[in-house]
Amino acid sequence: MKQVEETDEARKRFPNAKSISSAQFFGDQNKVNDMGTSVSLQKFSGSNAISSADLFGQQCNNSSVDVTAGDPIDWLKLQAQQDFSSFKIMAGETWKKLSSLASTLMSNLQEEMSNLQERILR
Repeated sequence: MKQVEETDEARKRFPNAKSISSAQFFGDQNKVNDMGTSVSLQKFSGSNAISSADLFGQQCNNSSVDVTAGDPIDWLKLQAQQDFSSFKIMAGETWKKLSSLASTLMSNLQEEMSNLQERILR
């Protein structure tokens, strides 16, 4: 196994950088353009966060609220609405099943009572 020697070359070349790309480190700026990243990174300057859909220009239309990184309250409200909707649906289905079970139980009980009454009267 070949041992890799650690150097402080990156710290010397980029002393104040929070992060660097391999293209910056190895001086191959063509890699950035070759990777299909024709998106101008300027439009994201000042953003706290970006999604992959934003970066690659994909549209997400499965949400009734435009959720952004700066608006977590709307996301929480949307999630709560969806959860409550799901709960109401499940509660309704459960109520239908319980009603059906209770109805079947009462019918069976009445039938058994009727059978028992017939046997007693004979």
